Amino acid sequence: MTFISDMKQILKNNWIFYFIGAAFCLGLKLYYRSADSCGLMWILAPTARWVGILGGYAFENIPHTGYVNHELQFIIAKSCSGVQFMVITLAALVFSYTHFITRRSGVKKGFLWLASSFLLSYASTILTNGLRIVLSIGLPPVLEKQGILRDLLTPKQLHTTIGCAVYFSSLLVIYRFAGRLSLRITGGGLSGVSHEKLPDSAVFADYPADRKKGLRQLVPPAFWYLFVVLGIPLLHHGRNGNGQFAEYAALITVICSVVLGVNLLFSVRAHSP
Repeated sequence: MTFISDMKQILKNNWIFYFIGAAFCLGLKLYYRSADSCGLMWILAPTARWVGILGGYAFENIPHTGYVNHELQFIIAKSCSGVQFMVITLAALVFSYTHFITRRSGVKKGFLWLASSFLLSYASTILTNGLRIVLSIGLPPVLEKQGILRDLLTPKQLHTTIGCAVYFSSLLVIYRFAGRLSLRITGGGLSGVSHEKLPDSAVFADYPADRKKGLRQLVPPAFWYLFVVLGIPLLHHGRNGNGQFAEYAALITVICSVVLGVNLLFSVRAHSP
């Protein structure tokens, strides 16, 4: 009953933050569903500029279409906006850290964390999505030339693999960074904070007693990624028996499992004497 009572207390103390976060995520999803490229300029424009900086590619804005590179025959359109990743990141940050912030520093810092989560999710989406697009442009020709993966993945599957690997890996990095940021906001820093008061998501290599929390640290971001990418669509595709979605879900699950495995492997090696 302790866990249930603790959850009730957390919801009671933080419901306003969870409500605002959930409303924003839902509103962003609904807005994305009806918007075209012109309505998504707030994220497409900086993404196209960032792709230009990373890869040296020039894109032309074509209204209601997106940012186009005619030479590459590549379009940064609505589907490349990264809005879904922004929703995932925002949900992971708000629902994982808010109770830690408010418990240690009060309601005002909770609103500060809410604003920080919005800004961090937006900025990280642009940075991550730009990297994904550059890899999606440059990596397939290299693999095709070398004959790598030719018989293993179709072009569509390779595109999905690159996107999932970049997005999910970035989410784990952002989530860990957010753990450090949450301590900064509460004024905890890295010293004077007991292991018991640290959230599972704020695990540091400097704390040997917290090494066993490595797996638990990965659970929240993995949950939110898979819930948004697979769980919500499953409610629709499950009723329709869509075989293509089953293949897509299997590929996503394999990629996420590999990324998690690599993270745990590096974590074990980093903590080895």
